Amino acid sequence: MVWWRRSQGQRFRSKSVRKLLEWLWSESYISVMIMTEGSPVALEALLLRRDQKITTLTAENVMLTAANEGLTARVEELTAANIQLTARVEELTAADGKRGETIESLTGKLTAAERKGKRQATPFSRGTHKSNPKRPGRRPGEGDFVNRKAPETKEFTSMEDVGVDQKTCPEDGCDGVLKHLRTELVSTTDVVVVRPEVRGYRMEVCACGTCGKKVRARHRDVAPDQRGATAHRVGMRAMMAAHWLHYGIGIPVRKVPAVLKLLTGLKVTQSAITQDALRRAEGRMGEAYRSLVDLFPTCDVAYVDSTSWKIGGVAAQLAAYVARGGGVGPGMILYQLGRHHRHQEVLQIIPMDFDGVMVTDRASTYDAWLLQWIKKQK
Repeated sequence: MVWWRRSQGQRFRSKSVRKLLEWLWSESYISVMIMTEGSPVALEALLLRRDQKITTLTAENVMLTAANEGLTARVEELTAANIQLTARVEELTAADGKRGETIESLTGKLTAAERKGKRQATPFSRGTHKSNPKRPGRRPGEGDFVNRKAPETKEFTSMEDVGVDQKTCPEDGCDGVLKHLRTELVSTTDVVVVRPEVRGYRMEVCACGTCGKKVRARHRDVAPDQRGATAHRVGMRAMMAAHWLHYGIGIPVRKVPAVLKLLTGLKVTQSAITQDALRRAEGRMGEAYRSLVDLFPTCDVAYVDSTSWKIGGVAAQLAAYVARGGGVGPGMILYQLGRHHRHQEVLQIIPMDFDGVMVTDRASTYDAWLLQWIKKQK
């Protein structure tokens, strides 16, 4: 217990002493009583404020302790996440390094391919050389060693006798007279310079004097609609040659006009060849194709498959239908070209009442509901 007495004549000249006592009371729990005018005054207000402050600080301590525990758990959680993220960053960094190496490798290959494409080298060259390459040509004893046979007598279009111009020996210092020894037959087979055959027709056109109806002359080599802008056409033999070069040999249709012009001197455009093919496909060829489509369901087994294709640079599907047995005999193959290969396209060739077996792959096209009555083998 600390006592403070103010004697007569003593005064507090500063409030620092009272503040000091209040601090001692609140911080050090020292009971302080102040004697004023000789009588003690209990500092109940200070005790009450101390108790309130203790209660408040205790509650704050509990709250801060709980918050500290929550923050500690959060720190542990973030630390674990940081470890995982660090491992992921290292993994991605390694993958990025590998990806960079792959990009550099592919870039080098692309550059080499572009540089190689500009060279006048064979496209199948591997760019390497063997240390001990084989000699070109056939090996002794391998293959048939034959020469070109002499043409038959009826194949010669002309025969020319060629004699020796000199009468004496051409050897230096020798003036001997040359005598006939034998006659050798040689030949040179070459293509004939072909000139296009242009046949013109003056088609008579008459008109009825009563009704004015026009009647045009007919000819077996002139189409009924060959008039106006289409009056001058390319003949059937030329178109047959063009179609054979494209469909038979495999020359691109854009190169067929150059081949025809080089060999025959005939000028024809790529569009004319394409339009003629489309026109024939709608005519006799179209009728023949439709008759084969009608005959296809009579087979015993139908094999169906498709592959990717392009029509005018746009993705498409080319389907092949192979028939065996039944009404088709030894076999038949039909091709179907379109934008898609769905069950709708399949039903155009194989109807729902098909009695045979359809052999396909496991594409979902053949699992359509409309094809469930057809027997399948996959």
